Amino acid sequence: MGGTTVRFYTRRGAPELSDRDPETYPPEAVAVFDMSPACRSTARRSSCQLELVRGTGRSRYHHRQTGGGKMETGARFLAAFNDIENHFRSALGADDHAEFGEMARKYAASRHLPRDSQDALLAFASLRNAISHGRYFGGRPIAEPVEEVVEQIERLRDKIKAPPTALRVVGTMDVRTAVLDQPINAALEQVRRFDYSQLPVYDDDGSYAGILTTNAIARWLAAQLTATGGLAETQSVRDVLAFAEQHERARHVPKTITAAEAIHELSSGGLPGRPATALIITHSGSESEKPLAVVVSHDLPALLAALAIS
Repeated sequence: MGGTTVRFYTRRGAPELSDRDPETYPPEAVAVFDMSPACRSTARRSSCQLELVRGTGRSRYHHRQTGGGKMETGARFLAAFNDIENHFRSALGADDHAEFGEMARKYAASRHLPRDSQDALLAFASLRNAISHGRYFGGRPIAEPVEEVVEQIERLRDKIKAPPTALRVVGTMDVRTAVLDQPINAALEQVRRFDYSQLPVYDDDGSYAGILTTNAIARWLAAQLTATGGLAETQSVRDVLAFAEQHERARHVPKTITAAEAIHELSSGGLPGRPATALIITHSGSESEKPLAVVVSHDLPALLAALAIS
């Protein structure tokens, strides 16, 4: 056990973390876990829960091995929960006394976690308390979480520590664009051929000029029919772009934008009270960079599915 960092759980309160590699544990301890990187990296082969061995005059602990080398559900659950809690503390710069529920709310608000993930975090906190402070027998909690719950918290941990990016969900695209002074019929052909509802528009020098939407095209068509009784297909993209409303704005975002952040931008981001019409993903979020993908409201189901934990 040399060099092992251990965490004791008692019925009385919060866990106590010790890095002194004690040979004995507090008499009131009901569970102890090996927190060393070596154990955590092999969590699926051996349990990080240590078995309490009560002897005469002193108490010891050793690694508990389970049948087939499989980690017990209670230990897996607590290991995943501890990973989430430690990640919150690191990301938020919180001290050891910060309450998990408050950290979860702050983290969820800053990272735009979906509501079901926030609810799951609070439910898992209640289950953690029940396991840690409930009755134990032979160093093991009497209440063991079912496999489905353990798999959910493990999936949630993975999505919190390594959140899926929007680019990973929609994939890198061959983004079709329009040029500001080209005839509108060329842009309309791209809309028809590729079934696009938004086209990024650039000037001749590559400067971003705006987003051409099918709504703007429809308003232009209505104006053309009213004014001339027909269509002037030789008008430029610039002429049609003038029919875009103020809220029809795309936002350039870096390729690191998460699926959760993209959902937030498409549902309530952009201008105050209005969602972004589209997200144009580039390497660092600069308008001068080549677009890697365009994310629109049509992609919301896929983005939501990437965050699901059940």
